[in-house]
Amino acid sequence: MNISNFTQKSQEALRNAQENALSRGNAEFRPEHLLYALLLQEDSVVPVALSQAGADLSALKGATLSVVDAFPKGSTGPQLYLTPALAKTFDAAEKEMKAMGDSFVSTEHLLLGLLSVESEAKKILERSGADRDKVLRAL
Repeated sequence: MNISNFTQKSQEALRNAQENALSRGNAEFRPEHLLYALLLQEDSVVPVALSQAGADLSALKGATLSVVDAFPKGSTGPQLYLTPALAKTFDAAEKEMKAMGDSFVSTEHLLLGLLSVESEAKKILERSGADRDKVLRAL
């Protein structure tokens, strides 16, 4: 993962997700942190696409926050452990970028990456009614 290949909005989402994990004392940086950051991002295509795909954004935010709140808390210091699921999510996002013929990983690529990798974030999205095909049509 090369952060310079991410759009400004994607980099912003990553920073916000990391800050959220650190402020909660989570030692692991997980897909659910990223999903929550994407859901909160203003002027982003992600909430719009999810709404158009039929997801209830308020319920989606609540479900994601409940999962994030349940993560173990402790003293993490300045570093987070990137979970394998989040690493796979970033890889999947880069593959989506290439498949779409884009030059940078955008927030929609990150969303599609979340929908491609088994994690609680994917389950939350699918329970909300936002599967990969619906999201692709909404994009």
